[in-house]
Amino acid sequence: MVGAADAMKVVRCACGQEYRGTADVIVPLVQRHGRDVHNMPSTPEQVLAMAVDDDSADGVDSADGADRPE
Repeated sequence: MVGAADAMKVVRCACGQEYRGTADVIVPLVQRHGRDVHNMPSTPEQVLAMAVDDDSADGVDSADGADRPE
């Protein structure tokens, strides 16, 4: 059984940047992106609140509305 920390997540920034991976992988990446690109520091909890399960993706990238290639 896969634990919550091992579940694949997706975080999409309003600027279009997208991060996929486990929480351990994406949290520091999203924090760095927010801080370096947008001057917006965030806590791990804030990053995880923005994350959605990767398997919930419906084939449309919500960052730009484009269909993903099949």
